[in-house]
Amino acid sequence: MINYIGKWISKFDIEALWPPEYNETALNFLTKKDKKKLFFWVENTELRIDESSPPKYYELKPENEEDFQVAFFLKVKDNEITLKNIEESIIANGIEGDPLDDLRHKIEQILPKFRREKWPEAMKKDFYGQLQTFMAGLFEAYQASRGEAELYIPDEDLSDINAAANDKDLVQQLDSNVIRWTRQIKNEVYNQDSQQERENSKPSEEIEHWKNRKKKLTRIKEQLDKNQQLLKIKKVLKIAESPHLAKFEEEGKTIDERTAEAENNVKYLEILTESFKKLEAAKPGEIPALLPEMLQRIRIIWELSDYYGHPDKMGSLLTKISNEIIRRCKNAIDVDELLDGDVEKCIHDLDESIECGNQWKQEFEKMQRLINLYSTRKGFEFGKAGSKDRNDSIFAQIEAFKQRCNELKEIGQCQLQFAMKSRDINIPEFPGSKGKDITCLLYTSDAADE
Repeated sequence: MINYIGKWISKFDIEALWPPEYNETALNFLTKKDKKKLFFWVENTELRIDESSPPKYYELKPENEEDFQVAFFLKVKDNEITLKNIEESIIANGIEGDPLDDLRHKIEQILPKFRREKWPEAMKKDFYGQLQTFMAGLFEAYQASRGEAELYIPDEDLSDINAAANDKDLVQQLDSNVIRWTRQIKNEVYNQDSQQERENSKPSEEIEHWKNRKKKLTRIKEQLDKNQQLLKIKKVLKIAESPHLAKFEEEGKTIDERTAEAENNVKYLEILTESFKKLEAAKPGEIPALLPEMLQRIRIIWELSDYYGHPDKMGSLLTKISNEIIRRCKNAIDVDELLDGDVEKCIHDLDESIECGNQWKQEFEKMQRLINLYSTRKGFEFGKAGSKDRNDSIFAQIEAFKQRCNELKEIGQCQLQFAMKSRDINIPEFPGSKGKDITCLLYTSDAADE
């Protein structure tokens, strides 16, 4: 057993890692009928064992896929295990890397053997069709887990296009693949704006969104244009007059358009990378100095970009910038300090946040005037429908945040005035024979309030 584990967990010396107490667990598995499973893996240079389930790959999150190695033993018979029947009574195998990808490769390895099996033809075709559907779903799940997109292309023998087109079962199987591809392309094309609709996301995530989208669409486009197996499948289905091919080719054309959109957006949004990096690490007092350069870059995008020269897309980006400014200011304000701490520092932070919001609006309106005056592309306005304020979709949250800051300042002023929270406040000395008593009474009252 140790030798077999070492075969699948090859990166480590299993004999050296094997603790003596595992001997009993392994023996129980071999001798007790209620013990059906046994899993081994290495975690933090320690050999682990489990009798119920393997480790979860996506929870361990290994830095390198190949570092995830699991050896497992599964009983398939309830009879007493001996040296003679051990091979037929126990399945021993392993997992290396992402389990989804590992399973896919294992199935692909046994497919040639399966094709040579002499089963009834109808049963064989039905099973093979179900297997291909499973493989396609498995591959799609694997791609989704990695944040990637790629079409699963079955490795069918299409050397004779006309013969393949006359094979009804094969055509039906290829049709099911085309239907899946069409759905997958539609998902990538039309469900891509969720990131943009999340206005609470960081501005830098807008850039990452378009980079990831460009990567996904480019990969699918390459398959549609260059993959020889996919092109053969299209030829077969065209000859067979498949009713699903036209829809697939129509959706394929949108990939070209959306890939061009993603490439153009990445090209121009990347000039904001450094500005967003600085903004997302800045303190409120540092933000006003970052705004002029960032707005100049936004102006370039508005002027030159094929897609961000429209109020909808640009408005979404500007709203994310507003929300990031609010986020940076909120992180700098400690309400606990306002209630029971350094009240004057908290008031200073509130003033700084209010001024930050004012500066953002002033700098934006300055740039807006320049764009509307000199730009060939007009319409740099972002008011909500029916609103008199031409920028309220961007600054509504900023104004609400400033109002909350002013309300907190009022609480702070009350703390200073009535709770004597100021660092500089001194209780006066009262004259007369009872002056000292009055002063002591005030100190006593202040201490009691605290």
